[in-house]
Formats: sequence, C-alpha cells, structure tokens
Amino acid sequence: MRPPRRATRTAPALLALALLTALGTACAGTETPTNEETRIITDRFGTVEVPADPQRVVALGWQEADTVLALGVQPVGTASFPLSPDGQVPWQTDLIEGEPTRVNTTRAGFDVVDLDLESIAALQPDLIVATTFADLETYHGQLSEIAPVVGPESATYLTIPWQDQARQIGRALGREDATETLIDDVQTHIDEAVARNPELDGVTYTLGIATPVGYKAVNDPDDFSSVILGEFGMTLTDTISALPDTGDGSGSATISPENARQLDADILLLSFFAVGGSQQALSDPVFTSIPAVADGRYVDVDAASLTALRNASPLSIDYTIGELVEGQIAPNVAAHN
Repeated sequence: MRPPRRATRTAPALLALALLTALGTACAGTETPTNEETRIITDRFGTVEVPADPQRVVALGWQEADTVLALGVQPVGTASFPLSPDGQVPWQTDLIEGEPTRVNTTRAGFDVVDLDLESIAALQPDLIVATTFADLETYHGQLSEIAPVVGPESATYLTIPWQDQARQIGRALGREDATETLIDDVQTHIDEAVARNPELDGVTYTLGIATPVGYKAVNDPDDFSSVILGEFGMTLTDTISALPDTGDGSGSATISPENARQLDADILLLSFFAVGGSQQALSDPVFTSIPAVADGRYVDVDAASLTALRNASPLSIDYTIGELVEGQIAPNVAAHN
C-alpha cells in the first residue's frame, strides 16, 4: 500500500499569495463603468452599480467567502457554517483574519431561519456578494436597500461552474485579472493531483448521505462532486445514474434502507450527519452486506469534507484534494488493487 499523498493544507494561502502581482495590475475588465468610482455588474436580477474598489464586503455563502478571501479581500461578514462551533469552514483558516461577523443563512437540511437583516446592515457593507445564497430571490429587495447586491448570472446557480462563479465575484471586486490567475492556479493543482493518482481513473463510486429514513445518493452529473471526482476519471455507477432524481434540487436519488445494496461501487463514500450514525450503520446486516462495505472499500466522509466536495471553490477544491481524495480515497483504492 502506497502512503497517502496529501496536498499541503497551506495551499490556499499559497494560491492567494501568488496573486499579489495580479492584484496590483488588475484591469477594469469588460463591465461598463458609470464613473471612476463605480462599475456596472450584470446578474440574474438585472444590472447593479457597485463600488470600483469595495472595502466592506459581506459574503452570504461559503463559496463566495472563499473566492473573496482568495482574491485578497477580508470580508466583514460571512455565512456561518452550522456544523462548526466557530461557524467557519476549515479551509478558510489560513487566510481569514480576525473574526468576521457570522451570518446565519441556514436552509436546506437544518432549521430554516429568517435572514438577520439588522446584523447585516450594522456591518455597513458597501457590497453584498450572494452568488450561492439559496433565498436571494426572497431577500434581494431588502438586501439591496442595505448595499449593492451581486447575485449569480443565472437562476440555476447550483450548476454554474465554479470558475464562472469566481469570475462573477472577481468582476464585482474589480479583480478580473487576479481571478483568471487564481482559476489557472487551481486547475494546475487539480492537474498535478490527477497525475499523482492515476489509479483513480476508471474507479466507480457512490457518494451518499445517510438520512433517518434511508439514503440519498448523488446522481447529478453536473453536481460539483461529480465534476471534481470526474477530473480524476472516477464515475458514478450505472445503478445510481439510472435512479430517478428526487426533484428537490439536491441532485440526488433516494434509496430505502432495504435497498442499501444499490449503494455498492468500487468505493462507497458515505456521510452521516447523525452522531454515531456510522457505528449504527455498521450494526445493520443489510448495510454490512454491501460488497464495498464488507470488503473495506468504504470511506466515512465527515461533514466538512462533504461540504467542500459539493461546494466547489478556489479554496475548497484544494481541501477536497488533500483531505478526501489523497487523504482517504486514493489510499483505500490502492489498498484494494
């Protein structure tokens, strides 16, 4: 068994440092300025006039905060990560300074909450970036009364490539050249990781989430997890791909507990949000009868790794490579070949 090869955990910080020259020479891009101090950005809601050099940025999504940080801007407010005590995703640790205000934008899978508009207004932002905020349509008018709001370019934001999301944010920050440098650097990191792990090419996988009533298995080829793992030549199984989508926007299919064997693949990636969920599953004879589980071709994916995998950004991709792909998947595949 070859030892696991892990991408350095400081890679996001190194990527950001590599952008310093580009940041100093970033041009105004193709957006039409209204005057020397503002620019016009287009999103799914129309056009919005934003500061040419915003200084107090609120990011209403983890991916937005990742790109803002990677481009050298410290947000004054960021979306809170509900599965972390400090509300921060781990891949931002090397870049974030101080303690920005955490804004609760919780929605899918957790208790639905009202957006705290008063807290956002108290931050006195000059720009709100909300390219992945699920409830933007509901709150767009109220947020726009606080500061200019930049949303996604299309309503189907869940399948907008991470590169295009980064470019939208880069335009809003006036850092287009730096964004292209960032995208190129991330792609280089991906390509290098692919070259280090040729054994993953052709490996089938199932990415699932255990729920109280069964399992959800990702089967959307445009899901960020499918795209990133696809870079390594990994593919969803025919069984999972053929299952009907739930239609709830999660890009997944539902599998009942008695049909758990449908989860089988060359490697099974399964996440449990419930405390002790993994141990409980391993006491279930149906679950342990899945060939991948019985053979040890099974990875218990923690919540942070699942979030990084399914919410691709310039920072989370490096985390996915280091912690999940090279930290767990590649060693498991090598051990069973």
